[in-house]
Amino acid sequence: PVSIPSFSVRQPVLVNLVAIFSLVLGYMVLRDMTRESIPAVPTGWCQIITLVPGASAEEVEQLVTVPLESAAGDVDNIEQMFSTSREGLSSIFIQFEPSVEDVGRAVIEVSNQTSRVELPDIAEEPLIREFKVTVPTLALAIRGAVPERVLREVALDLVRDLRLFQRIRSMDEEHMVLLIDSLFELDTVPYALINEINLYASELPSQREVDGGGLLDWHDGADTPMGSLYGAWNTTNPNAYGPAPDPNDSLLLLKLTDPDWACGFSMPIEGIVTSRFGWRDGRNHNGVDIDLEVWDPVRSMFPGVVRFSGYYGSFGRLVVVRHHNGLESFYAHLHRFKVNVGDVVEAGQVVGLGGSSGRSSGSHLHFELRFKGVPIDPGRVIDLSSGQLQADTLVLKRTRWSYAAYPRGTRFHTVEKGEHLYAIAERYGTSIHKLCELNGISRRSILRVGQQLLVAEAGP
Repeated sequence: PVSIPSFSVRQPVLVNLVAIFSLVLGYMVLRDMTRESIPAVPTGWCQIITLVPGASAEEVEQLVTVPLESAAGDVDNIEQMFSTSREGLSSIFIQFEPSVEDVGRAVIEVSNQTSRVELPDIAEEPLIREFKVTVPTLALAIRGAVPERVLREVALDLVRDLRLFQRIRSMDEEHMVLLIDSLFELDTVPYALINEINLYASELPSQREVDGGGLLDWHDGADTPMGSLYGAWNTTNPNAYGPAPDPNDSLLLLKLTDPDWACGFSMPIEGIVTSRFGWRDGRNHNGVDIDLEVWDPVRSMFPGVVRFSGYYGSFGRLVVVRHHNGLESFYAHLHRFKVNVGDVVEAGQVVGLGGSSGRSSGSHLHFELRFKGVPIDPGRVIDLSSGQLQADTLVLKRTRWSYAAYPRGTRFHTVEKGEHLYAIAERYGTSIHKLCELNGISRRSILRVGQQLLVAEAGP
């Protein structure tokens, strides 16, 4: 028999022609073949980097970071923004809302806004770049005997669900409670969502941790309250601290009021709460919205010193007060200011008049509470229906991404099979209303086995 090597030696021309034909055919097939690709996927983030050779961190903050951040804040559809100022370097990070489909165009808009800022001569041209990652992509095809508009809506719903699944691992306990409560209004709950929730690890503090926690001493400065806690007293940037919790914190107890020092409490304004803290339209709502009329007086919640008073992006006219107990309160969408930076204010003192400035759909007060720049739920501090404090001391436990806040004196009840709100309230000597206020649920909410509820007992 003739072997392949011997045939190749005897017929070299034929073998070469076959080889060339195979190469050409392979190239043509490869060119037309449907191939998987790994594109650069937008993350919804961009960064502004500015080199300022020879400038100190304070000079970078005042001359570069603050003006650029203020200009970028005028761009619509920004979900959050934070910055760092170091010696010779300014970095600003911007996250756009999930609804932004063309992130590249949004980055161009940021570039257009910041290009109008007059920077010092020593500063180099800001570099604005969009964050993209190269990851394997899953392609899904949705078909059906329905109009294209309906298919597009289904696809957008799927994208929103996937984004929610991604965020679950980074949620704190408050956001998780709100998410779980909202699921009971659905006819069907996706298994993938339930699976992600099951993987979520709650970090509620134990009663032993609370009892052993130290009370934060807050009488350490009249002009700059809690200066030892916050560091630099920043009067130009309301978002100067955060957004990540301090890694040195574990569990803190904040004494909210002190009668011996005539440090009391006042509800900022009496009105209907139109939007609570938590998830809204697929993103975090970092405060509560309270209905008001234009020119209604807005009052400081606790005694403190005004750290910021000015117009700031979507907040509109904004007043930030640093309190002696360690908290900062934000009063946004004001119509007029009644205080200036550095003013010492008492609980109940008018800091501004209500309005609808900034990104606002109507006159209301957007009210936030923050600790070291991290938003906490005002409903864990105030009974928003009665306007009274939930307790005189607030428990803060650091989680991975935030601080979990609880009024001191509350317990953590794990729901068992067959339990309902009335039975739980009766067991602890409290009311259904109090249970709902503390846990951000309604009387119609369906409890799930294993769900943990905050409970304020009526007595010892």
